[in-house]
Amino acid sequence: MSMQTVVRLGRAETSVLVAQQGGRELDIEHFQCVEVPSLTFDGSPNRAAGPVLRGLLAEAGDPEEVTVLLPPGASVFRRVEVEMPVRGLVSHAVLEDALDRARREVGRPAEALLTCQPSRTFIDGEPVSGDPVGQRARILRIEMTALSAPIALLGRFETAIGAAGSRLAGVVSAQEAAAAALLPRGEGSAVRVAFGGTVAVHASAGALAAGARVPIGRRHLIHDVAEILHLDPAEAEARLESVLSGRPDEDAERVIQQRLAELSELLVAACAEAGIALEEGQTVLSGLPAAALAHTEFGMARPVPKGAVPGALANDPLLAGAAMLVCEMRGHRDRPSAWLEAPKRMRLLDWLRRNF
Repeated sequence: MSMQTVVRLGRAETSVLVAQQGGRELDIEHFQCVEVPSLTFDGSPNRAAGPVLRGLLAEAGDPEEVTVLLPPGASVFRRVEVEMPVRGLVSHAVLEDALDRARREVGRPAEALLTCQPSRTFIDGEPVSGDPVGQRARILRIEMTALSAPIALLGRFETAIGAAGSRLAGVVSAQEAAAAALLPRGEGSAVRVAFGGTVAVHASAGALAAGARVPIGRRHLIHDVAEILHLDPAEAEARLESVLSGRPDEDAERVIQQRLAELSELLVAACAEAGIALEEGQTVLSGLPAAALAHTEFGMARPVPKGAVPGALANDPLLAGAAMLVCEMRGHRDRPSAWLEAPKRMRLLDWLRRNF
């Protein structure tokens, strides 16, 4: 496989990764992260995104095209269920009709369907493991999970990549990247506490089965410490890191635990609504040490399995997960059509048709 370039725009930093599959490992050719914000508060590329990326891509060898890791809030997770009468053997045609119906039902005007894949299949009310084709059934029921993103937002990313002198080859959602990076066996639940928010995912049989997001992340912890203890952001971040590493700091710890309790409560509720099981010892946590949440509702997490993420990307597992997907190392990515209503930007529509 040829080299793949993945970029991540962020509210705190900007990263570029050039990698390829090296056997069962991610072979990193080039990785660079600079502490220059390239996203606005709402998750769109800011004015600096193009120039910052241009410099990073020049050092990465000026790749002709790149894949973008979307920020956690950019994509919307949906579920849809379809039933198809069979009254005989399940054929490939029946299965494809069911999948097409699900994709049409989950699609929304002005949104691009990034991924839409079956999470569970039932024949006459009984769950089926494996391929249902060839099995006798009266009713085939399929539960689909889908991720979509606004076309307008994708257009802004396309513009930023163009301003950097490259071409947008595709996008990877934060939910997909979290499942790929944090769940190397393709099974279980994982939580990633990022800078601007927290993403929770559940993967089953190597595919993303459920996802949820809470708009609280490390940025809020830093802000609370700065606001209540009257510190500048740099000092507040240092105090946060000190507490999270286990050093005693009663004032900062009191502030941090209040916000972590809120995060834990919202996260548990969001996961319950999405159908994500947070089982003790079976949930992987990244972005905060598991001990930080030990005294909250979300105290059952464990660290990321050793070796799941390349050492060079230990602090940026979502970027690693995106690269694993682009290099086709973890799971699979569906490429359905984007169900759109009268798109105005034909160039973007052409891109969507090529990639989705």
